[in-house]
Amino acid sequence: MRQPSGIDRTARYQMRYGSILAAASKVFARKGQDDFSLAAVAREMKLHPVSLTYYFNKKEDLLTAVLLDAVERYEELLSIAQGAPTPPERLRKFIEAFFIARRRIAERGLPPLLDLTEFPERAEGQADVAQSSRQRAADHLAALLGDAEWPWMSAPRRALLSELTIGLLAWSDAWLWQYDPEDYPRAAAGLADLMLNGLSTEPFSFPEGQFADHPPGDTRDQLLAAATGLINQVGLRGASVDKIPARVGLTKGSLYHHLDSKDEIMAACAERTLDQVKDANLKASNLIDGIERVAMAMTTLASRQAKTGGEALLAPGTIWGEEGASAHRSRRVHLLRAVRSMSDVLLEGMRDGSIRQVDPNLAGHYLLSVAALARHASRSIKTSELGDDYLRPALQGFFID
Repeated sequence: MRQPSGIDRTARYQMRYGSILAAASKVFARKGQDDFSLAAVAREMKLHPVSLTYYFNKKEDLLTAVLLDAVERYEELLSIAQGAPTPPERLRKFIEAFFIARRRIAERGLPPLLDLTEFPERAEGQADVAQSSRQRAADHLAALLGDAEWPWMSAPRRALLSELTIGLLAWSDAWLWQYDPEDYPRAAAGLADLMLNGLSTEPFSFPEGQFADHPPGDTRDQLLAAATGLINQVGLRGASVDKIPARVGLTKGSLYHHLDSKDEIMAACAERTLDQVKDANLKASNLIDGIERVAMAMTTLASRQAKTGGEALLAPGTIWGEEGASAHRSRRVHLLRAVRSMSDVLLEGMRDGSIRQVDPNLAGHYLLSVAALARHASRSIKTSELGDDYLRPALQGFFID
């Protein structure tokens, strides 16, 4: 736990400092950066906001401390994996440690492990040390994926897979609710198996060309595309009804002409994501083997997501907010239907022998997350390189030569 220097670190101080960080982490996980405040943290602790100013003069100081603490918790998990002898064993150990931590959080009511996927954007305007700390953690994970005996695991490839791993773990909320905490080790083993061993029973070639072309939509579709990209970037709370239409040069009035509320916007974005998955699977339906259909559909989805900067697919982790179960229900239904659409293709591949036996539900979530995370991959590689450099490791195993 990081603390400011130059202060009296008595046991009582440390205890209160830790309590504030724990409460602030919970508030940040629920509300995001835009609605994060000292007052909100004080309410979480049932204290007056003034009582927090002895520890943090302003909310930016507390937010930076929360972000640094989040990275430190990830670094502790990476340290657990450090001693494993090979890169695959290190990755497996890190995933196991992550889900052990998630189980302790669920069973003991501990502060959540914050999502580091959007960390650089969320930390914008905060101390540079927060962003630097997050990058060091990503670099640490990338280093664990390398070894002199694995020369094909180049630095750019390891950096790409490090970010993909961070994203896949962050979005485990989209499917982990289906497991009891005592079954989290089984969930960890299933995810690690997909990442290490992929889906295919034999090597295969990715389809050539790009499949990102999609006919431009009407005004409502343009608004939903803008909303999808903004929600993926800053979360539902950060995607205001002013920012969404401004992203495509429209007015707030035009938004309300097509969509009545933010919850309706979120549900419509989830439905649009389902339509994108169905369309991608339809384009691949004429191929013979299940793994070829998966590869084609994933190339279509990942290319669209990368080309549009994240406006094609709603990230699985964004369905969770502070609105309660009823508001989540329609989003979750559309998400699960998109996963089911991917799972059906996986089952076809298992029947024809091109895809090995895996949990089709977990693998469906895995594929949807990989496709949605392609917008991050596009920061470091060209869209034309997504197939070989990004999707091939995701579908055939992270460490495939």
